[in-house]
Amino acid sequence: MKNPEKRAKLKAFCLKYHFNFFILVLALFILNGLVYEITAIVPFIENHHLYMAIDDAIPLIPEFCFFYTTFYATPFVFLYALSFYDKKKFDAIFIDGCITVMICLVFYLVWNVQMIRPEHEVEAYWFFDGSIHSFHEFWLALVHFQYVVDPMARNGIPSLHALFAGLVFLSGCPLGRKEKHMPIALRITAMVFGVGIACSTFFVKQHYFIDAVIGFGLAIVAYFACRPIVTYIIKKNPDNETIKLLTLDKDDYEGKQTTQTN
Repeated sequence: MKNPEKRAKLKAFCLKYHFNFFILVLALFILNGLVYEITAIVPFIENHHLYMAIDDAIPLIPEFCFFYTTFYATPFVFLYALSFYDKKKFDAIFIDGCITVMICLVFYLVWNVQMIRPEHEVEAYWFFDGSIHSFHEFWLALVHFQYVVDPMARNGIPSLHALFAGLVFLSGCPLGRKEKHMPIALRITAMVFGVGIACSTFFVKQHYFIDAVIGFGLAIVAYFACRPIVTYIIKKNPDNETIKLLTLDKDDYEGKQTTQTN
């Protein structure tokens, strides 16, 4: 098959199927934002603290704010990319995200954790005031910016940052023989960013260590519960067009197109 023909088939496939997956990722991210913002302003929630010895041992490393900030883009990049290679895995991760975000909502309403942050270590650094003279100070200013954006540091456990980091990690991590993996470079990058974002939550002192562990672990554990759900739905509805739309891969699409042509 000539390259122009391959490109034409890939373009047709993307236009027909993948806008839907972009909308799903966007919807999951909006759900995450709504849960965080709504529970942050509920007046009757009592704040608790989970300061442990390990939190004293973990230093503030402002450079990890790079990973913390990329949280606002990486789910779009890696989850959307996953939908090109393994839609069934994407579907399981999407259901995982919806369920675990709602679990977080229950936690926040029942037992909300507030982080005690070392604000005195970063408050001297700010953008555009002449206080930044090195890359290290730039990252300190970015941490300060994060503290200003999130002044209460509530909704700690499970950490939504770490939860979505777990979803990004899952998108690249090989978890079964039947998976259709993303390219190796994309998989490694997804896993590095997943671990990096999870670690950044406690290295920039936005969360306690246990917040990140529970958030990341919750995403991983829930995935193995959601994967059989996707398999069951597909088997119970083999002729459902909507389900086909959410599970049909590029190779299946090209085979279908070839059959129709013949």
